[in-house]
Amino acid sequence: MKLFGIGVGPGDPELLTIKAVKALRSSHHIFTASSTKNEYSLALKVAREYIPPSVTVEALGFPMTKDPAELKKAWKKNALRVFEVLKRVKVASFITLGDPTLFSTFGYLARELKDIAPEVEIELIPGITAAQAAASKLGLSLAEGSKGFAIVSATSPELLKKLLELKDLSLAVYKVYKNKETIIDLVERAGRNPNYVVIKCGFPEEKIMKDIKHLKKEKPSYFTLLLTGVNSINHEEEVGGEKNP
Repeated sequence: MKLFGIGVGPGDPELLTIKAVKALRSSHHIFTASSTKNEYSLALKVAREYIPPSVTVEALGFPMTKDPAELKKAWKKNALRVFEVLKRVKVASFITLGDPTLFSTFGYLARELKDIAPEVEIELIPGITAAQAAASKLGLSLAEGSKGFAIVSATSPELLKKLLELKDLSLAVYKVYKNKETIIDLVERAGRNPNYVVIKCGFPEEKIMKDIKHLKKEKPSYFTLLLTGVNSINHEEEVGGEKNP
């Protein structure tokens, strides 16, 4: 029995890797995460064209809660369901936006599955992250020479504050919809410039802001990313503009 954990990238179907496509086409059953309130899946929207029509796609519901007991219950319930399917089909996949090792539900599910059925082989297939895709779209270099690069969640403002003090560190801040005002204040106080905000990177409704001040008038979605302290590969970079393709 084998379960693939597949990263489908940030939103553009053309950014799936060849390995991801091969795994999708070799799977007999495909799982995706959704809210317990509905079965909608952005990961499925991205990967749909690569999934054979004959393959069953099943949404696993995960509650939007911080209650550890409720989360643990959902992870175990879904891991049991995955194991039940694997006993029948032998090869299945779980698809996730971005990369399965970065802010992904898959890690929790995989650990529960291993506790239930240690014999199940789990293979992770990396996906292009929103940070990489956004930097490429904007013509930015995330790290050069002795300069470092870090990824941090906006749910940890104290950690972000410490990282912003490191001038030789460029940052990708995920989940900016959380603590928006605090994040803006921390970045402005740190004197970081330029800053780039990308909302729903890779999707048709993608929005790019080349100054964090524009975020003040936005109600950011869950998929809002901030890049700060990065270098442009262009000799001249206009700052302060706004783009909404």
